[in-house]
Amino acid sequence: MAALFHNFCLTALWLAQDDLVFRSRSAFISVDAQVLSNGQAIRGLRQEDFRIFDNGQPRPISSFGAEDQELDVLLLLDVSQSTGALQAAIQRSAAAAMGHLYPKDRVALMIFADEPFVQVPFTEDRALLSAKLAALPPGRGGTDLHAAVQSAAKYLQDHARPGARRAIVMLSDNRGYGSVNAPEVRNQLWAANAVFNLLLFPAQGPGRQADVREFVKATGGELLAFRPEGLPLAELFERLRRRYYLLYPAPPAKPGELRQIRVELLRRYPAAAVRARTGYVAAL
Repeated sequence: MAALFHNFCLTALWLAQDDLVFRSRSAFISVDAQVLSNGQAIRGLRQEDFRIFDNGQPRPISSFGAEDQELDVLLLLDVSQSTGALQAAIQRSAAAAMGHLYPKDRVALMIFADEPFVQVPFTEDRALLSAKLAALPPGRGGTDLHAAVQSAAKYLQDHARPGARRAIVMLSDNRGYGSVNAPEVRNQLWAANAVFNLLLFPAQGPGRQADVREFVKATGGELLAFRPEGLPLAELFERLRRRYYLLYPAPPAKPGELRQIRVELLRRYPAAAVRARTGYVAAL
């Protein structure tokens, strides 16, 4: 019976993922959570270890999971002029990271400067991805950060598989502008049920006009910095798997209402930090 209920909850979740706003017509809200202590993921937690609040009110957790899920990861690569000198390091790190993916994991590649372009649609073909990464265009143009993130979230929403864990991994120095308002970008990420992660290059460009780090926090993602040995992309792939998902019944809400989500652990894990998306928009 428990398995049947779990499958029913997942079906409701998968159907909801295709709607404009993730809460949409589903009876459930889904939250993808990471739990860290001293920078390391805590595994082996159970449903009763978590508490979840919607607009400050506790909600019962209807379904819970911790097993590995297939990944649909969109690599969002900054190829603007300020990052051109790092492309060789990007190619090496990405090629090494492919070995940390499972056979059924899929990766898409989107590049951006002033505008985003899909270089490789979602695929399991690692050779194709490696070939495209080896033939990146030279650094050029400016950097429209917000438009790139919004486009990536929309692509993920339209093309990710139901039931797969959805993630955007942006590789950028976070130097650029935002032609789209930040709340609009955040809402699109929530609509796609995407965890947004940033692999941060050393700053090369002019002063920051936009800052995508707020989207990391809003979706419960991670920010990892460039290291002398390269980008920690393989580490990030591994950490994406060490997350928990929780479903809870959606409370009544006005269409278009911004709702806040908070996830907590019980007190026996006082040093642990929980990363999860901080809200959603009620269905229109």
